[in-house]
Amino acid sequence: MHMSGLIALALLLPAHAAPTEEDAPPATEAAYAMPDLDMVVRIPVGDPDSAWLPPSWALSSDSSLALEKQGQQLIAMYEELSREFQPTFRAETAPEVGQALAMRFLSSTYAGPELGQINWDGFALIDSPTLGQIIEGKGAIELPGREDETGRIIVDLVPVRAGVDAIALVGVATPEEADAALAQLTAMTAFYDGPLAWDQLPIGHVVEDAGYEIDLPEGFRALTERERLALNGEPVGGNSGFGGALAYQTFLDPSTLDGWRSFACVAFSADTLEVVDPDKAPRLGANYRLASQVMLKGGSYKVSGGKDIRGRSADLLDARNVQVDPTDAGTLHTIDLGDRDGYLWRVKGDKVSTGGETQAVQIATFYTAWDDVNLQCQAVAPGDKAELLDQFEASMRTLRVTDGIQHPLTLGLMARYKRWWPYSNPLAQLYWLPIPIVLFAAWLANRGD
Repeated sequence: MHMSGLIALALLLPAHAAPTEEDAPPATEAAYAMPDLDMVVRIPVGDPDSAWLPPSWALSSDSSLALEKQGQQLIAMYEELSREFQPTFRAETAPEVGQALAMRFLSSTYAGPELGQINWDGFALIDSPTLGQIIEGKGAIELPGREDETGRIIVDLVPVRAGVDAIALVGVATPEEADAALAQLTAMTAFYDGPLAWDQLPIGHVVEDAGYEIDLPEGFRALTERERLALNGEPVGGNSGFGGALAYQTFLDPSTLDGWRSFACVAFSADTLEVVDPDKAPRLGANYRLASQVMLKGGSYKVSGGKDIRGRSADLLDARNVQVDPTDAGTLHTIDLGDRDGYLWRVKGDKVSTGGETQAVQIATFYTAWDDVNLQCQAVAPGDKAELLDQFEASMRTLRVTDGIQHPLTLGLMARYKRWWPYSNPLAQLYWLPIPIVLFAAWLANRGD
């Protein structure tokens, strides 16, 4: 068929009008997206029993949503609470952790109706069909201006990859009505990209791109790359081949409030220290004590003839810049890491908060190095929590430098000799032996006939 025939055929075919809004199928649900919370709420349209609508006073955003239950005096709020790490809630710690997080939420990010005195019934770990394991707290609440009525409050704390979200239900209802309303709402709530399962997190034997690997205590995990980038994405730096790896890593028990039971490491490029048993090389041990004190205080030091090394706190979970002032000499020794040694120092000190208050703490620090990479790790625990320091030391003893033979710890001739020689007494180390031999040779050369 010729082209003119195709055109004529096209002109004879009936034209289809473009679809209009009237022709579009009616919406079956209203979707409220909160990408910053990793959540979306999908509410059926046309079902009066499932009707939740944003109140006129509320301002919704990517990280906040308010919904009002139609026909009842109930308001639900979706808000973010924490943006540090994905927690793991456990039944035994749920009452303490739940109440602390709920009160923090209500005093900070909560943006709903004004609240009065709350009498909590308690907090417990529950299994939500759509949100997984969450902590739920319930209680009675006084509502300002409604003295004749007692309100109800329910707070759900939901782990997400970036931290914790909170869903709060507040209003005038019986406990059964409040429970049913929140259950209905959470059933219509879904994750975009839900929290990771425990076995998907970095647990057990962890290999770091900065050049080391370590075994973690039971119940501990490392931060994910997403969590690390959100906290501190600074690279190792330098020319060793590890320069592009992330410098900071934290290992924590994610079931504790704010992950306080944790220890952390920072790998950074700079002139490295020599590591030798302090009984054999007291001066090198004193050098590390001084350098570690400086790093604990956030200061800087310089290896003689080298470049400035600024102190970097390894604790990422407490004010991001922990300041600790050691108050005694502590105990310093080396631990065998297979192809090199590492320093381990345990000491008592005062931890200085951002407000200037001090708290007595116990501190353990660890150090080793490879190529031009320094690795400084530390754990800081309240005075009655020595178990954390024991867990820290046990993990440090498992630390190995990946392909360590290819990435040695630089030691000078004297340091290598002292590390190799089995005796710590200076008189038994025999490095002084050449002195009398040289003197005797000089005497022989210069004696008279």
